[in-house]
Formats: sequence, C-alpha cells, structure tokens
Amino acid sequence: MDRNDNFSALKGTELLDLLVNIENYNLEYRNSLDLDENVTFGIEIEYERLSKSLVKLFLNRNFNAWFSRPDGSLTFGGEVISPIMRDNEETWRDIKKICTYLRRKFVVTSDNAGGHIHVGAHILGNDHNKWRKFIKTYAAYEDILFRFLYGDKLSPRKTLRKYAPPIASMVFWRLEELNEAKDMYALRNALPIQSRAQAVNFTNVKFHKLGDQVIIKNTIEFRCPNSTTEEVIWQNNINALTKLMIESSSNNFDEEYIDYVIEKNDNSSIQRRYMYNEVMLKKALDYVDLIFDNNQDKIYFLRQYLKNFEEINDINFAFKAKKFIKKA
Repeated sequence: MDRNDNFSALKGTELLDLLVNIENYNLEYRNSLDLDENVTFGIEIEYERLSKSLVKLFLNRNFNAWFSRPDGSLTFGGEVISPIMRDNEETWRDIKKICTYLRRKFVVTSDNAGGHIHVGAHILGNDHNKWRKFIKTYAAYEDILFRFLYGDKLSPRKTLRKYAPPIASMVFWRLEELNEAKDMYALRNALPIQSRAQAVNFTNVKFHKLGDQVIIKNTIEFRCPNSTTEEVIWQNNINALTKLMIESSSNNFDEEYIDYVIEKNDNSSIQRRYMYNEVMLKKALDYVDLIFDNNQDKIYFLRQYLKNFEEINDINFAFKAKKFIKKA
C-alpha cells in the first residue's frame, strides 16, 4: 500500500485486475491519515428520527467539546457538531463512538440529512496562487467528488440541490477573473461566493486574517456530502477533502493539466441529467493519481467512488449502496 502506482496508465488485464481487487476490497477504519499537525477539520453529522434531547444528553455525558443543535431542514432530528479536530487517536475514537451511538439508535440519514465537513482555510493561507489552483481543481473534478461524497449512498439526499448545489458552473463562468487575479483581494472577488448554501461554502473564511495560524471558524465548508453513521465514511471523506486542498495547492501541482481538464469536459450536462451519479472511471483514475501519493489512499477513494459500479438515475432520495465497509 506504500507504493504509488500510476492507475490512470493501466490498460487491459492490468486495469481489470485493479478493478476486481477494488470491488472485493472492504474499507477499514484507520488509526491515522498521515496528515500534518497543522491540518484541522470539523464535522456536522445531521440525523433524523431521533429526539435531539437524547442526543444532547449522550454528548453532555460523554463528550465535553461536542454539542448538538436543531436544524430547520430536518424532520424530527438535529445535528451533532464537533470541535476543531486533528488527525490523532482522540479524534478517530470520538467519531467512532458517536457514529456507533447513532447507529444503535437507528437514525435515518437517507432523506434530508447532510454531512458537512469544515477544513481550516489556513492550509491555503494568503497565497492567491494556492487558492486558484484548489478552486479550479475542485471544479474540474466536482462530478467525481460528488459521487464519492455520497458516501455509503448511490445518490444525493433530496435536499442537496436546495442546500448544497454544485459550484463548477459558477467557477467556469468566472475562470478568466480567477486566472488573472494578482493578489488575494482580486482572488476573493473572483470566488463564486453567492451564499453559504452551496456545495463549497466560503462565507466562513476570514480573508483578512489568513495565515498559518489556526483561527476558530476560519474554514472552507464542504456541504455536498450525504450524512452517514459510518465512521469509515467520515474518515475517508476527511482524508479526500484535506488532501485535495493540500495537494492541489502545492508548488509542484500541474495547473496547466487542470486547465486542459476544464476545457475538455462538459460537467454541466452530467450535472443536469443525474446530479453527478454517473460513474466516470477514466476521470476518477486520473483524479486519484493527481491527488494521492500512495496506493492505499487511491484504493480507498476509488472503492467509495465506484460503489460496485451501481448507478441510480434518481436525485430525490439517497439510495443505499451495497456494503463496502469491513465489519468491526
């Protein structure tokens, strides 16, 4: 798993062997994602069909830093909100315990519930070049990321289009401004910041205080993931989104190739038809080679993305995928 093979270059029987191995691979909860100590993140686990007071009581008794609050978009439910977290034993232990509690209470996450992930904006800092590369990379592969972030579901929750619609078309519309931005002020004005209710929410970013230091509530919020009570999915989502921000903004990242991907692909037609439900294998293999530097991360991403190659052309309900998580 420490190897870093070029998956997108595989053809014929080699590619077939890879796909067979991925389809037979069950994801396990990991002890570490090998993230730098400076990488911070937080999660919001929305749930339905469980009393908010019961969840609040459970958190108060067991987790000092976590809390629960109501959410108007949910039917008889609420959301569990984490503190600022890092890639350490305590983080993964707490997420597992909370997910286990919600599973045992048989909460519903397939109707209206979303699973928001916040990542510290200080990762990109005040370098407009890093921000530009990250935004363009996200937009270029938004179709791949959406299907991956449906998690253990094949399709989006029915309220996703209302509370977390895709942003790729807005990025492409302002692409010239993004490319011409010479500083953070110009870059910020070129960002597709329309409201917090979009797939990537920039309204929490403190653009006047960007730097290496961690500042509370200075985050990029990814609102497109479905909610889940599977800790493995939460961990895999966090791994994918933090490493997307880190790798796409690095000095060695090939921005010209991203421009080529944007020019070549018509993401909007896919978005309109299926809300990104369709499997796009070649593009997914291309994406993992760009973002991840080891086979384990690539296989974890592709297993969750491919979901046994099942497709559901319905965007009104989050259909469960066949199980691909190893039993604890």
